[in-house]
Amino acid sequence: MGDHDSYSASSQYSSVRQQRDFADMATAAVDIGTLITSTPGLHGGKPHILDKGVTVRTIAFRYKQGLNGEEIAAQFGHLSLAEVYAALSYYHANVQEIEADLLEQSIEAKRLEAEFSRTEV
Repeated sequence: MGDHDSYSASSQYSSVRQQRDFADMATAAVDIGTLITSTPGLHGGKPHILDKGVTVRTIAFRYKQGLNGEEIAAQFGHLSLAEVYAALSYYHANVQEIEADLLEQSIEAKRLEAEFSRTEV
């Protein structure tokens, strides 16, 4: 399958997904404030998408890599477009908090990489 075929299939999948999301939203109004939560003891108490196991930090990281909401939703087959955009809204409303979380994660990843690269030698 060529790149164009892959894009076409992805575009069709995205369109079907958007239609499904729209149909779901049309049946019941959703308070977007209920889509993001923080739970002590889960994900270090960091904000995440309710019942989905995906942190706002993870969505923000993908967004900062240049992906849009539709692309992020396609990568996580179990997230609705509304959930992804709720996470992005949370990120934009709380940039300092999420950027600090991203920095903390990056520092920890570098520390672990250095630790494990020393033990593999």
